[in-house]
Amino acid sequence: MKYSIVLFISIILSCNAQRSNKEFQAKVNYTGAPTIVYKTKKDYSKLVPILLNTNKDSIVFYPAKSDLQINETFAFPTILHKGYLLDNRGIGVNVAFLKYTYQEYCNLSELPSESELIASIIDKDPLTEIYNLGSRYQYNNLLDSLNSIIDSDKLKLHKKLN
Repeated sequence: MKYSIVLFISIILSCNAQRSNKEFQAKVNYTGAPTIVYKTKKDYSKLVPILLNTNKDSIVFYPAKSDLQINETFAFPTILHKGYLLDNRGIGVNVAFLKYTYQEYCNLSELPSESELIASIIDKDPLTEIYNLGSRYQYNNLLDSLNSIIDSDKLKLHKKLN
């Protein structure tokens, strides 16, 4: 009897762990692209973003030419209300902007070396604000929803990244 109770409890716990793990995996697999909204000190919207390490002294990521386009259109950030931008490229808190516009970068015969890229950074600290508003898939009309959040001063209720 004692062993059957232990066995029963083990089975129940195992089932709950499997269910929880499946629920977790479902959330991870279906969350989708993050909704990153930000502001910069100046208008860098046409310039190529790169990601630096935490110390901002080396490059963690720089885009391939193909990364700068979505369906043959440049992946510029989308302009929102009050000077905010919706990221369409994958920036983060350690973003820096290069001197190259998207067009200039795509027209280069070959990508610059890392040292050339570092030398072409025009601002290592361009952000004034950056927020993660969760998955893009949670919004029925993304732009209307984001502008409504901005207009009602509810942006600060979301996860601030810097």
